[in-house]
Amino acid sequence: MFFVLKGRLLENEKSLRESEINNGAKIILVGTRDFRVAEGPTKLWTYTKYGDLTACNLKDIPEELWPCAPFIRILDISCNSLQHVPHRIDCFTELRKLFLKKNDLSDESISWRGLTSLKLLQVLSLSQNCLNTLPPTLGLLTSLQRLDVANNKLTALPIEIGNLTKLEDLQVNNNRISSIPSSIGNRTSLIEALHISNNAMKSLPNSLFTMCAQLSTLAVHNTEITTDTLLQCEGWEDFEERRHAECQRRREEHFNSAEFDELADTIFSYFFRVTDGCSAS
Repeated sequence: MFFVLKGRLLENEKSLRESEINNGAKIILVGTRDFRVAEGPTKLWTYTKYGDLTACNLKDIPEELWPCAPFIRILDISCNSLQHVPHRIDCFTELRKLFLKKNDLSDESISWRGLTSLKLLQVLSLSQNCLNTLPPTLGLLTSLQRLDVANNKLTALPIEIGNLTKLEDLQVNNNRISSIPSSIGNRTSLIEALHISNNAMKSLPNSLFTMCAQLSTLAVHNTEITTDTLLQCEGWEDFEERRHAECQRRREEHFNSAEFDELADTIFSYFFRVTDGCSAS
């Protein structure tokens, strides 16, 4: 297992401060095949605090994962055939991010009582499932910053979504929603991105742009919301300023990310080449 910062291999025995790592620094974690085979999945999940079970042809959460639950902060079970999220999901007490996209989950197959007990959860992805409704208890996930329920069969959003006062990114595109609750702007909501494309919507809450004072991204493609409708909403001009500023920020970030990805690819190739060479000798 290697940690790399700006092309420099970090020493395991040194602290972050001793390694001159500041806030916002990007660190590359390189895990060799030898490490994964030697340690096994349960030790790897516990060590990295990351349960990666994507595309494993699963119908249920595997039993060997549950003993690791108290340690895991990120759990990704996307792209499986998962049919059940049991109440014992509440064992993941330290979970920050949960990805359940592209499974076979329906309204009845999710224990929302267990799921909404995850008080530290910041990201929840349930896109590309078979959901028709979201329960009022969704509002209990008060630490949630990103909610992705796109590509389902939703016809409405619960009023209690207004209780998610830390929500920054809401993705509900490709559903059957005809309106969004005005509570979405409760307590000057922090929503920065709202994706509602491909729905049956004709209007937005008139106070959306004034209540959601951080909103800078709005996607309404393939709805009946017109430009005239948006122009009549309070705070449209301020929103447009934020939108242009966000577009500029993303353009600048794209170039920075491209440089980082190129560096990461180079380092990964180097370490895997070295590992393979050591194994062959």
